Amino acid sequence: AINADLELVTHAVLIQHMRVESSRLNLVLNDGYMAATVHNVTLYGGSGRGLFEIDAREPVARMAQDLAFTNLDARGFLSDAVNYAGIEGRAELSLNVRVQGRTQSEMINSADGYAHIEVVSGTLHGVDLGGVSTTIRNALRGELIAPEARTPFLGFSATFAIADGVLASDSLSFNTSDLRIPGIAVIDLPNRRLDARLAPRSP
Repeated sequence: AINADLELVTHAVLIQHMRVESSRLNLVLNDGYMAATVHNVTLYGGSGRGLFEIDAREPVARMAQDLAFTNLDARGFLSDAVNYAGIEGRAELSLNVRVQGRTQSEMINSADGYAHIEVVSGTLHGVDLGGVSTTIRNALRGELIAPEARTPFLGFSATFAIADGVLASDSLSFNTSDLRIPGIAVIDLPNRRLDARLAPRSP
């Protein structure tokens, strides 16, 4: 068994596909249990802080994290985190999630908690959303979704409740200067499925 109480300061490190510029945290290790208090982490032009725990004292490992990040480069962060580079802007993200399991799949299926994301003054790449009439015209022409399409936006936000690996939001909001798009969405991680219902309207 390893027992320790450490204070760590790191410089640039690569964690899986994500680059962390620097961090300062306190780490407690106690016979298969680890608790970390992240005082400050800088990444993707922004910063974050929070807590995370790993309990491997039982055959089924348990993990919990409560983290918040501000002023992130949304495109760089989302590209490295989930391989999606379609949103450009400055992002705020908060995450409170608990998982348990013996494998990565079991942990994804067990995820519970909530997540919130907000991006301001950005651009949505791959989609051309103008006003309501422009959006309908582009959809009829087959020009709504295209590699070169782009939509500048004022703000995008969503709060997701997470249960058994499924994220659900009834507060989806995407606003441009010509369009307001409230909506609902369900992201089913175990089955890799996304369902969304959007209601475009003029301001």
